[in-house]
Amino acid sequence: MNDLQWTAEEESLLKELTDLAYLREIADLIEELKVQVSRMDSEDKLWDMYNQLQFRKLELEKKYRKTSNRMMLLGKLLAEKRILQNEILGFSPARRQAIKHYASLWTDEEEMETIN
Repeated sequence: MNDLQWTAEEESLLKELTDLAYLREIADLIEELKVQVSRMDSEDKLWDMYNQLQFRKLELEKKYRKTSNRMMLLGKLLAEKRILQNEILGFSPARRQAIKHYASLWTDEEEMETIN
């Protein structure tokens, strides 16, 4: 599927879904940090967390802001369950199939059954 031919509706849905996935990922990160903070008992762990956060920030920026293949990003988000099957229904059937194909690259067969 040609990644260049997006309708205005698909462009809008793409932005909505990537923003939603980003917020979901940030919410999960915050929950992880709450657990880590509750177990923090040394200065070293504090600075380790700081370094981990810097790395995660770079990862998230690369993932959400610097990915040039939008179909691959949507597939990855579907595989990670950052977006849901019913949330991609606004895309054309061919585009949905391509998103699922990319999702299959990041999941095993058992997980793919839940996506299909």
